[in-house]
Amino acid sequence: PAQLAIIRFVGIFVLTIPVVVWYGVNPFGPKEVRHILVLRAITGTTALFLRFYAFRYLTLADASEPCGILQTVIVVLTLVGLSLTTRLVLIFVPKSEPISVLNSTQIPMNSTHNYHKFSAEIESNNYLYGIIAALSSTIFTAAAEKAGPVSVVRAATDILLRGIMSIKIDTNYNKKNIPHIIIRGDPYTRGLSYGQQMKKKIVKNLHFYKDRYQLLDWTQVEQFMNKNYVKALKKYFPSGLQEMRGIAAGADVSLEDIIALNARYELMRWNRELIKKSNQSMNGVPTQKQVILPQLPHECTSGVCLSKATQSGDVLMGQNWDQNKRMLADDMILVLEVHPDPSENKVPLIMLTEVGQLGRSGINANGLGITGMSLFSSDDLFGEDSGSGYIPMGLFRRMFLEAPNFPVGLKSLIDAPRHVSINMTVASAEGEAFNIEMTPKHYFVSYPPFDTDIITHCNLFKSDAFFANGSVRDTYICGSSLIRDQQMQRELRNKWGTIDEKSFTDCFKNHLCFPDSLCAHIPEKGREYLSTNPNLCTIANIVMNLTTKRLRETIQHIIIRGDPYTRGHSYGQQLKEKIVKNINYYKELYHLLDWRQVEQFMNKNYVKALNKYFPSGLQEMRGIATGADVSLEDIILLNARYELMKWNRQLIKKNREQLTNVPKDKQIDLPPAPHECTSAVCLSKATQTGDVLMGQNWDQHKRMLADDMLLLLEVYPDSSENKVPLIMLTEVGQLGRSGITGMSIFSSDDVFGKDSGSGYIPISLLRRMFLEAPTFPVAIRRLLIAPRHVSVNMTVASAEGEAFNIEMTPKHYFVSYPPFDTGIITHSNLFKSDAFFANGSVKDTYNCSSSLIRDRQMQRELLKRLGTIDEKSFTDCFKNHLCFPDSLCAHIPEKGREDMSTTPNFCTIANIVMNLTTKRLRLLYKS
Repeated sequence: PAQLAIIRFVGIFVLTIPVVVWYGVNPFGPKEVRHILVLRAITGTTALFLRFYAFRYLTLADASEPCGILQTVIVVLTLVGLSLTTRLVLIFVPKSEPISVLNSTQIPMNSTHNYHKFSAEIESNNYLYGIIAALSSTIFTAAAEKAGPVSVVRAATDILLRGIMSIKIDTNYNKKNIPHIIIRGDPYTRGLSYGQQMKKKIVKNLHFYKDRYQLLDWTQVEQFMNKNYVKALKKYFPSGLQEMRGIAAGADVSLEDIIALNARYELMRWNRELIKKSNQSMNGVPTQKQVILPQLPHECTSGVCLSKATQSGDVLMGQNWDQNKRMLADDMILVLEVHPDPSENKVPLIMLTEVGQLGRSGINANGLGITGMSLFSSDDLFGEDSGSGYIPMGLFRRMFLEAPNFPVGLKSLIDAPRHVSINMTVASAEGEAFNIEMTPKHYFVSYPPFDTDIITHCNLFKSDAFFANGSVRDTYICGSSLIRDQQMQRELRNKWGTIDEKSFTDCFKNHLCFPDSLCAHIPEKGREYLSTNPNLCTIANIVMNLTTKRLRETIQHIIIRGDPYTRGHSYGQQLKEKIVKNINYYKELYHLLDWRQVEQFMNKNYVKALNKYFPSGLQEMRGIATGADVSLEDIILLNARYELMKWNRQLIKKNREQLTNVPKDKQIDLPPAPHECTSAVCLSKATQTGDVLMGQNWDQHKRMLADDMLLLLEVYPDSSENKVPLIMLTEVGQLGRSGITGMSIFSSDDVFGKDSGSGYIPISLLRRMFLEAPTFPVAIRRLLIAPRHVSVNMTVASAEGEAFNIEMTPKHYFVSYPPFDTGIITHSNLFKSDAFFANGSVKDTYNCSSSLIRDRQMQRELLKRLGTIDEKSFTDCFKNHLCFPDSLCAHIPEKGREDMSTTPNFCTIANIVMNLTTKRLRLLYKS
């Protein structure tokens, strides 16, 4: 049995480990079921071990083989191999919910983005299969033992493999991060930027639809577009037409191509009609020679909860977007953020859409929200010209969100000519919502009942006005629409009055009638008959809080993956222009630095230390440099700009000291001290839910906003690195900043321009090193042993429930902890630890300014809320305005009142709040 066991183990191990490594998953399963898998392995190993001993000591046939340590180890390895084989199921079983959620929220004067990614879990009915398999395995084992001991290992293997095959495997795609692009300026400029950023995907999307709509004569289609779509757009949406011209120029395609993407709902319907007519004309022809009728358009489900239905009184709006799985496979989903030129008098907006389109579902800065669901009616027209032309349905939504208020938005929907049917669910932060079922000739409105304040819709006409009309028929083959709308209603009513963003989102995860459920899935291979549309699934879910979000300004968000150099190269390519602009800014700002001397210093000290302490970071910076077509030294400059800023200040001070007899107007101005930041951590005792909350106000020069240099950097290391993903708020060109919070401090230990035998690590890279560590102790050790030449405070915390400040100078570090009775710790830009004051050998050399106030105010705000703090109230603490404008939430003083501020060009440019327990990041940034 032992020889057979080792052969089977090696075979399983060789086949399994590459798959486990490829997917980068824990081989023993998700955290929530890992204990079950480990218990199974232990009990199974014990059972086999005892059986081998039984075979040895009982007079059984074929039991003469020795049973020593080697044989025992082989049995254990066999069971590990078997558990790895079983673990393969978990790799392919994604969670039964939408691929990802974008919660784009905002408080007045700030914008907030919550990127909440769902983790993987097993379908509940898979547990039933597992139980059946386990019971079956007991019977099979008993039967196998009757055949003799030699068959035991073989039987165990077969049983487990049969169990694996009996577990249902979902084939939904792995979750993807949705690209998020920002476009600004006049319509053409915005479009040009869009087209340039998405050029390859736009071309790919065009080719897909042109190949798919095989019966459309594209010459005829283009003529139709120019006679109808272009004509109507010139009258009803000229800015949209200009933006599409810009996209076409940026992507190097024709205007008609971009209109085709924005009218693909209409063209898909037209193509279906042509196929129907073609098949009708081929009535006597065998079915296999007829053209296959493509699937119906996506089936979506929307919901709105007005104030009466929600716990907080907020207006919540959301939608499940159901579409062909190729949208995921080809990565065609896009978060589009639009910032119009001030001359247009339009507010910013953000939409979830398809690559090449101007918009779909979304929200604007005034709190207007819209979602759309396809409808079919007897009014629908295809290929017929109109005197007024037509507006494609995708553009209706964008027109609505560009309106200054709700009534104007509604008028734009109702007035614009159309040639197909659709339902628009519209809502306003002011507290109104309704469905508008639109056909080419009519529109029918339905409102939420006063007693519930809940309204839903999917893909069937449902308004009383429609049924009372009689002149128009619903021609949609209903599919799951009869069920999904009811299920959404039921879910919301069950939670009525207590609905918050999380429970609202949970309602969209309903799986009644799986796989054609409210949250739709692709059926497993060979089980396509279970679905009315086996290629369709819920590709995304969008949830909007219309009350708390007013989008004013935003931060670019990029995602980098792979080994360090590959990640860096992607980073550099994506942000090339901004990286170059940032480098040029600092080289001009630090005008007293001899850049040849600086580069020599970098290579002698920074590169030297990075090779030893953070080689992957150095490789990533090499990749950024290559991608942005700049030197490695330029990228190190951006990551060491804190150190270089302090060095430049020292040179200016010396210059001013040497020019004491020179008039002040001829001396070099001393630039402002580095940004002043405020951080805080609340451990479980301080919070309402027991979560660990951590946050920081990042104060910097206003040019960071003007030049759009803030960046949300999301990093997915290569699986071979054994590092977890991370997300950080940082500056363009840097490897990271907040994710761990850091505050500048000045000390007498700081050294500038002096070489070191061990070299130095730039402070910003210490934060990235910390976040790449596998555990809290390893992370802290990295901070403490890395050589540095300036001072900084690092506020560090762990979801396990610990936090402290580490005030670091080049020679010392001083730690301070949160009091046990509060679980609260804060910091700004002054040394504050007892250990520092007891030391005596190092001095705080910072001109304190507002730091004396900000730390106290943060403490005061948190202590007032002790024990009741949640994410919202924690965030509110950072909005303290005592001593305005140099307040905890700092502002630029109004023109002519610069004397009110010690640093009139500095303000709070962003706030980051992290829930370490739920691993959720909440970002607010200044308008």
